[in-house]
Amino acid sequence: MNSPKNLKKSVRVSPFDINEAALPEEIIEDAREAVHLAFEREGRGKSFQVSVIITSDREMAALNKKYLDKSQPTDVLSFPYSEGKMVSADVYVSADRARIFAKDYGHTFREELLFIILHGVLHLLGYNDSADGEREKMWRKQEELLGELKR
Repeated sequence: MNSPKNLKKSVRVSPFDINEAALPEEIIEDAREAVHLAFEREGRGKSFQVSVIITSDREMAALNKKYLDKSQPTDVLSFPYSEGKMVSADVYVSADRARIFAKDYGHTFREELLFIILHGVLHLLGYNDSADGEREKMWRKQEELLGELKR
């Protein structure tokens, strides 16, 4: 039986609709660490249960169409299910987008995947990237957190 302490900070990382061999265990562990770090630094004492689902462009395009009526794939979609001090959420991340963006920005796949995961988690924590000033603030926070993960 899990103690309440264990239930307060729960992260599950699951590959879905991708070749699981393409996602080494250390990347899965790094993804868990990224979620924990974001909540530690920006969560303001919130408890959390977050599932990170790493998937394909095909699945992301279907989700983007279903929930946002957009017909192309996207890099990340965050689905919060609760409010208050407890955050329950699913964060879907496209491994395909991470590979493309890694090449575009000169990052490793790991760095880009973690950058995207951090972006999705920061949305759960109230960050918004719809305006230029907010987008820059959010990206700076992602870079800062990613830098901490590189240590």
